[in-house]
This record gives sequence, C-alpha cells and structure tokens, in this order.
Amino acid sequence: METKANYVVVGVFTLIVSLLAFGFVYWIARFGEARDSVELDVRIPGSVTGLGIGSQVLFNGIKVGDVRYLHLDETNPGMVIVKTRVNASTPITRSTEATLGFQGLTGQAYVELKGGRLDEPNLLTEAAKEDTVARIDADPSAVNNLLATAQDIFARANSVLGELEGFAKDARGPLTDTINNTKTFTDALAKNADVIDELGSNAANINKIVADAQEMMSRLNAASSRVESVIAKADQLLSSDDKNGVVAQAKATLASIQQLSSNLDKRITPIASNLERFSGQGLSDVQALIGDSRRAVQRVEQAVTDLERNPQRLLFGGPGSVPQYNGRTRH
Repeated sequence: METKANYVVVGVFTLIVSLLAFGFVYWIARFGEARDSVELDVRIPGSVTGLGIGSQVLFNGIKVGDVRYLHLDETNPGMVIVKTRVNASTPITRSTEATLGFQGLTGQAYVELKGGRLDEPNLLTEAAKEDTVARIDADPSAVNNLLATAQDIFARANSVLGELEGFAKDARGPLTDTINNTKTFTDALAKNADVIDELGSNAANINKIVADAQEMMSRLNAASSRVESVIAKADQLLSSDDKNGVVAQAKATLASIQQLSSNLDKRITPIASNLERFSGQGLSDVQALIGDSRRAVQRVEQAVTDLERNPQRLLFGGPGSVPQYNGRTRH
C-alpha cells in the first residue's frame, strides 16, 4: 500500500521553516547592530541637497555608519537634523569636526567626521551612560561656501561688465574718431609715398645743406666780430672830429652786412616751406642759396681781411698810403 504525500502539509512546513530562518537571521543582524552601533544626531546648517536615507557616514574617509532619518530642527528651520547610526567605538569628541561632503561627479552626499582630541571624553560613551542620543554640530559645507563665494564673484563680475559696457558706450565716439584720423593719415602717407621716397634719397643732400648753412653763418659771425675789432682799433687812433666820418663809414659797412643777412632770411623762409613739404624744388633752392651765400660771405671776409691788412683805407680812403710828415721847413 502506497503512502500518499500531503503536499499542503509539506508546503506549509517549508514556509514555516523559511520564515523562522529569515527571522533568526534578522534577529542576529538586529542584535549585532544594536550592540555594535549607537545613534548620533548631526545638526547641519543650510541645505543638505544630495543627502538621504542610506547615505554614508565617514570618519577620516572610513565608513563608520549611515544615515537613518532627516528632519528640520523645530527650534531653527535653518538647521537640519540628520539621524545616523555609527560604530560605538568611533572616537567622536567635542573637537571632532563634521561637514557635508560630495562624492565626485555623482553628487551623492555624505557626512564627513574628522579629528578630535584623545584627551577629551567620547560623546558616544557619555550619551550611552546618560541614556541619551549624542549630538554634534556640523560646520557649513565647503561646497556651500564655494557656491556662496561663486555667487559673490558672479555678482561682482556682473557689476564690472556693466561698468565696461558703460565705458565702451562713452569711448565709442572718440575711438571712432581716432580710427578715422588714423585712416586719413595712412591714406595721406600712401598718396605721398613717392615724395617720402624722394626725401629719403635726398637725406644726404639735406645733411650737407645744413652743414654748409651752419658753416656760412659761423663765417659771417666771425667776419662781424673782425669788423668790430677793426672799428675799435680805429676809434682809439682818431680824434672826435674824425670819428664821425669813420663811424659813419663803419655803420654803412655794418648796414650792408645786416642787409645781406636780411636778404638771406627772406630767401630761407620760402625754401624752408618747400623742405617741410618734402619738395625736391626746395632742395634745389637751398643749394642755390648756399652757393650765393657762400660767395657773399667770401666777399665780406675779403673786405674784412683788406681792412685788417690796410686799416688806413677806413681812415683816409684810397689805396691806403699814409702821407708822410716832413719836419723840415722850406725857404
């Protein structure tokens, strides 16, 4: 006779065994967690974006617990109470710092604990003795500080950009005028490129002309000084009556020299204008003037030299022979 299996009883028995096994495992895990971990409340100022149930609690980068619940502080809505469970052996003291950190690019937040003095009492141990929950205040998140600083920087940058826009509007007109003036000057240079090239090729001639003019004026000044010296010597040798005629002649001579200088000045003025216009005609006029002036100065120097060699011409006129006085009396 075969025994028929009761599948219903087998199924129920299997289910009961499974539930008991699950309950045992859960009880073991619950008992072990309750024995090895304690509650820790962390008060965090500001926003806790990215932090949620199950987020890690790290101590110097090592996981020591996780987040179990979050809620606002009833006495201060600007604070968030983060309820966590951490290892009972975690060395949390009054000097331990708590901050809110973020993991890489994922943005997953976590509670970071670090530091603490060993000579201070452990907050978790004291809370267990008093049958209370340990609490620690967190510092403002470095990320929040960074965001606040970034907002301030953006505000200042926006202000600077506004000032730059105002400056650009104010300077637009003068800058446009400057650009137009530069374009006009550039166009003028392009139109006179041939004249500029001619000026560059005549640079040596201009330097020579200036040197010749300086030499001519130096010789003319020296001639004037020599005339004054001759007149001074003659003045010492003459009586008051003779001085009148001599001085008149000397004045006439000096007037001639002044007239020569005036003529030179009149001819130099238009020639200087031609030089300023970078004209080749101006260079030709200067060269002609220098030639005429050199001949005139040579004549003045020759006249002064004759006076120095034969001053009697200034006193008595003629070829310069002075009458000899004969003291003998004729009968």
